[in-house]
Amino acid sequence: DLDLSIGIALCPEQGGSADELIRMADLALYIAKKNGDKIHIGAEDYRLDERSIKVVFQPVVAVQPIRNIRTQQVIGYEALSRDPEGRLSILDLFEKCKGIGKLTELKCICLKTQLKAAQEVGLERVFINVDFNVLSQVELIPKPPGIEVILEISELEAIHDIESRLGIARSWREMGYKFAIDDFGAGF
Repeated sequence: DLDLSIGIALCPEQGGSADELIRMADLALYIAKKNGDKIHIGAEDYRLDERSIKVVFQPVVAVQPIRNIRTQQVIGYEALSRDPEGRLSILDLFEKCKGIGKLTELKCICLKTQLKAAQEVGLERVFINVDFNVLSQVELIPKPPGIEVILEISELEAIHDIESRLGIARSWREMGYKFAIDDFGAGF
């Protein structure tokens, strides 16, 4: 088996001279080897855990016209992940993790942390965005009692490798989870 670890230093952010860049790249390589990463950039340690994200909940509102009056009812909450330090958008955080080969790990942490946070705040219904790559890699998690959990899968992802993905969905449904198609009708 061949394994590869790469340490990267960026100029001028992490050093202005060749010696500084070599020292930084060597430190990045040490961190990559220590953490089992394939690629590591700079001296920052990219360990991921539940502190790597902050969970927020956005109300999902149904608007219903009743006798010329529009009523709004909160029908649940969508779980969203954010950078805990507020420096990066979630897309930038995902891109950063993708660049170091840890995007799936971050998405698995998002799922677990969102479920835990929904249970802690006592939500009755929560919508969580996931993908089949995450659902196939994370160990089946018992659905928290007293919460209706709807796992949202994008329409684009749902139409590929249907038989395999139906098998994954069945396993999660047996644990009590429900599924919804996200971005339905987006033209896929």
